[in-house]
Amino acid sequence: MVKITDDLIFRVREVLEDYARKEKLIEYNQIEKQIGQEILYIQWHEILDPIYEECMALGDPDLTIIVISKETKRPPYFSQGAKARSVRFDQKKHDAAWSKEVASVFKTWKGRPKAK
Repeated sequence: MVKITDDLIFRVREVLEDYARKEKLIEYNQIEKQIGQEILYIQWHEILDPIYEECMALGDPDLTIIVISKETKRPPYFSQGAKARSVRFDQKKHDAAWSKEVASVFKTWKGRPKAK
């Protein structure tokens, strides 16, 4: 089990921002390759929740929704401003809204410089 640190969260956020600038979705295993570290599935919330919460606090679109499952090609959750992980993604109910939010993420981060 990897120790979740602020530095690890920052590194993951950098990867997400980079993918958002490129207008690309990313799978969990791709993040692991980018940061050079395996993360247990049960630990992902410890990394993604703080990123989600920061986005919500800043009024930014949810950067974590570009993280998708390899199997479904969709995120596991789609909380839309509610508590992190409070709403399971339902493709029939959420697909259109998720697509709009992804477009918003791409538009928002495309013009932003890389974090320092």
